[in-house]
Amino acid sequence: MKLRLAVLAFILTAGVAKADTIVNVSAVTCGGCWLGQEVMSFDLEAQLTVTPVTGNFWYPFYGTTVADTFDEVTSMVGTLNGNPITMVPPPGGDGNWLWPAPNEFALGAIYFNSAGSLCLLQFDNSSNLLEVMDANGDGFGSNTPINWTATDPPVDAPEPGTLALLLAGSLCCVGLRRKRMLKTK
Repeated sequence: MKLRLAVLAFILTAGVAKADTIVNVSAVTCGGCWLGQEVMSFDLEAQLTVTPVTGNFWYPFYGTTVADTFDEVTSMVGTLNGNPITMVPPPGGDGNWLWPAPNEFALGAIYFNSAGSLCLLQFDNSSNLLEVMDANGDGFGSNTPINWTATDPPVDAPEPGTLALLLAGSLCCVGLRRKRMLKTK
């Protein structure tokens, strides 16, 4: 009886592990977002690897860190206007991140290099922006509104190891039940 309770407690308390999620991203200049202002033309195509993490993440709009659970961007490959991009660490906090919104990936803050320039994708509480820092690195370069699209939302799917443990526990329960039934005959 104790063994059955222990197995049941294990099965009920075992958490579902989340695997890394691949996110396909595209962003283009939003020409109609800032009427009357000249904006640079951008075309970004990238693939991000994200994983849910609780920590302190740099929020450039406020110039501080925010403590919460976000989808941390662990890798980034792609192009900006045809030039390869390389993800770089943010100036503070634990990493680059996306807002974990239901059925979408909302832009948080992602730093990267492209064509020798430091770049920042961010949400500034009103618009999604792409900022290309100027050569002296003071953080004031071309700031351009973008149309952001991110697909392949995260799904709570167990990793293979979790499924294997569940299967092993179930087989153990079946074996114990069969053994008990044979004893009673």
